[in-house]
Amino acid sequence: MRIGLISDTHMPERWPSLWDAVFRVFDGVDLVLHAGDVGELWVLDRLGTVAPTLAVHGNDESPEAQAALPYQLVVMASGTRLFLCHSHRRNREEELAARAGDAWEPKLAPLAAQAREHGAEVYVFGHLHIPCSRRVDGVLLVNPGAIASASYFTRQTVQSVAVLNLEQGIEPQVFHHRVDGPGNVPVAVWEEGFAAAMSKVSEVIATAEVREAWRIASTERLPMAEVLAELIPELSRRRWAGDDSLIDPNDVLREAERRGVAADAVKSLADIFARAS
Repeated sequence: MRIGLISDTHMPERWPSLWDAVFRVFDGVDLVLHAGDVGELWVLDRLGTVAPTLAVHGNDESPEAQAALPYQLVVMASGTRLFLCHSHRRNREEELAARAGDAWEPKLAPLAAQAREHGAEVYVFGHLHIPCSRRVDGVLLVNPGAIASASYFTRQTVQSVAVLNLEQGIEPQVFHHRVDGPGNVPVAVWEEGFAAAMSKVSEVIATAEVREAWRIASTERLPMAEVLAELIPELSRRRWAGDDSLIDPNDVLREAERRGVAADAVKSLADIFARAS
């Protein structure tokens, strides 16, 4: 069997549509697996025109996908048991702990253990936005990479999918394909750590002051958090569409004024940026 693997489409909130190259890569596959953070369910409808499509929900999901899709699935294909899960922890504290640190082993070993719990030989996952394929504790861990960015403050500079070839009695083969244009999919060098691998496929599109202001407003649950949640996505979409400049406080304040945000709210935004600088 040939299985198309895709994850982190976040459509249309962070990316408008699937690249034509996705359908070229998946032409002739027997099955498509989506590893979560789908966005709206029409994404699965589109993929379903290629082959039967199974999916799980992610941690940053549209309400309809969250309601419709399971957290995990076990799939039998060509004599191989596959485990499909976005790989985020359902417990918020455990999720934050998993994100800490730069070493790969603490991030991957629990995934291998999760797959072994269900007797799976292959774990297809998303969430990390980094294309990779690595055998850990006897389990082949496969991440196809991502189509959309990991947050409103980053740009996914390498958008990729993967094809998993399964044949009884033969080691599974994984092929990653870049779909956003020419070029190869970067290979993660495990010894260099997680941040180095992420830097090969993603870049920051907002200044430290903007990111810190967002953190302050969110963690302190300030009224300005809702205002920023309306302004930042629009500014991010412009960067994803080709604007190479970093989102800075002046961009946010100008966008607030353009949208007619009340003067006192604009001043509160300026005050948060002052705290963040």
